[in-house]
Amino acid sequence: MTYTGVVTGAVRLAAASLALALALAAGEGAFASLPRSSPTHASASSVAPAAGDRPQLLPAATGPLVGVPQIVTPVLDAGPYVFPVYGPSSYADSYGSDEPGFSYQHGVDIFGELGQPVVAVAGGTVFSVGWNRLDGNRLWLRDHQGNLFYYANLSAFSTAVRNGAHVTGGEVIGFMGNTGDTGGAATHLQFEVHPVSLLYLGDGGAVDPTSYLESWQRLAGLPFPVATGWAPSPPGVVKAPEPGAMLLGSSDIASGGLGVAERG
Repeated sequence: MTYTGVVTGAVRLAAASLALALALAAGEGAFASLPRSSPTHASASSVAPAAGDRPQLLPAATGPLVGVPQIVTPVLDAGPYVFPVYGPSSYADSYGSDEPGFSYQHGVDIFGELGQPVVAVAGGTVFSVGWNRLDGNRLWLRDHQGNLFYYANLSAFSTAVRNGAHVTGGEVIGFMGNTGDTGGAATHLQFEVHPVSLLYLGDGGAVDPTSYLESWQRLAGLPFPVATGWAPSPPGVVKAPEPGAMLLGSSDIASGGLGVAERG
């Protein structure tokens, strides 16, 4: 190769390098003019995590979760709502805790006295009034928006309650007890909230009731007379109060404390 050829090749290489540098500079300017967006992450609501996973271990989510305790508490619009137990009671935020026989606790336990009146949190319709081995005497309440509320471990039902009965917020629908498989827990009401927007998830649509309970008004008095109580007596189990067994009325509660249901 001649000296002239070497010089010519070097000139061409320099020109190519300069052109490449100019092209890259132009490209950076073009990219800089495009709008930027944050990286896209898969929504936790589209993932079905294993039962027992906890929300705080999952990717951030603003929608419903599958197979784990919910982190959303939708607004309930069929109120006004009232606290589900009349009289002194206590509860802790046990939603999402491990529970034998289930992957986790779907509600909270509200502790009180045997026979303490349990009231409808809002006006609506009661259904599935009856007994099962796990939850004892239980019923469901559907409010006018379609939200569902579950009451379990009752000692008895109000005689005003039957499948399809319409009730008013604050009306006594049952009495606190410890029927069912309670694992030796003290007398309590198992209470769950199932917002209408999450019913498609079945039992997994239950949300933490705590924020609702904290905001709902506790009744200073019962707006309706307390009816007598009744309960089914399934064969082979501890006998619940007989149908018609008297539970103390509102006047007795005001003057002498909460009544106690007789247990056979």
